[in-house]
Amino acid sequence: MEQTVIHTNQAPLPEYDNGFITQIEYGTVVKHPQVHFWQARFELSHYHDELFNQLNLPFPATLAKAVKKRRAEYLAARYCARQLLAQLGQPAFNLISGNDRAPIWPQNICGSVSHSSHCAIVLAAPQIHNRLIGVDVEAIVDRQNIDEITKMIVNDREIQLLKHCHLPLEQAFTLAFSIKESLYKALYPQVKRFFGFEAAEIIDLSLENNEITLALQETLTPHYPSGTIFRGQFIIYPQEILTLIIQ
Repeated sequence: MEQTVIHTNQAPLPEYDNGFITQIEYGTVVKHPQVHFWQARFELSHYHDELFNQLNLPFPATLAKAVKKRRAEYLAARYCARQLLAQLGQPAFNLISGNDRAPIWPQNICGSVSHSSHCAIVLAAPQIHNRLIGVDVEAIVDRQNIDEITKMIVNDREIQLLKHCHLPLEQAFTLAFSIKESLYKALYPQVKRFFGFEAAEIIDLSLENNEITLALQETLTPHYPSGTIFRGQFIIYPQEILTLIIQ
């Protein structure tokens, strides 16, 4: 399944991190080979603040009151971002977030960041006109939380599609949540405003091709009117689901 979505290579682990980062992969997206990614798996119990210095990354003031989990996720994601940006010719650029919490990329780069409790991933590519990149990774929800998620993210038509897609319900509804998060991240740099889960509807899902299709249910901008179609891809891991939208 993974090989149909991304081409992966193993990268060496950073020195002096004392077991915090346990695996690093990098590569390209199969259908969009100009889009590169770096992904890290990490162990929260091995996190400590000194890792920012050891990995030569700035500790932002916005993390001063953050819990350990948030600091660990941020560090793993920014480590991946630095490696990827160096690969794209920006070795000295440190990715920070704006007031809207969206990453501020170099002017000639388009990218997206996501992290969960044990995984961080960054996608990026040279910017071209209206390029969209969105990525999201989510821990698979517990069955007892499905009802709460359902009310938030999907309509009745989507519920029926998800119930008949031959995935366990936990995976199906996590996938729905994640792909809409990826769409939001992809569109936000163009739209520059909040929009909810109801703004897009899942209209097709192919397990054979690891593809999922959404249609806008409202006009976000003149360039993205109601009815605009977006096609995303997904990977189902044992504990997480990864989704991405690139157009």
